Amino acid sequence: MARIVKKSEIEAGGTKNSSEREKLAKRIIEEEAKKLFTQHNVKIVFDEFSTYTKLVFIYEEDDSPEIVTREMIQPMEERIMKEVDDKIRVGIKYRTIYVDD
Repeated sequence: MARIVKKSEIEAGGTKNSSEREKLAKRIIEEEAKKLFTQHNVKIVFDEFSTYTKLVFIYEEDDSPEIVTREMIQPMEERIMKEVDDKIRVGIKYRTIYVDD
């Protein structure tokens, strides 16, 4: 049985399965991570992709010289929304910083 797909669904990336979306999101994060390091001196890596919650998580590496902010990752999130799925958002998992009492 053939599946009918609307042109708008193809343009919006609606025909990609979850593994294709995850691979594409991961590739975008890897590319954008290089830019973030040169522009803002932060180190991030892909952490996880949730198709259920429509969230992609990045993790700030422990040896990141600076702390990543939402503003820094905004261009990356916009790119993921454009190229992967317009409903996906990016979440940040921060490193743990221990301080003496």
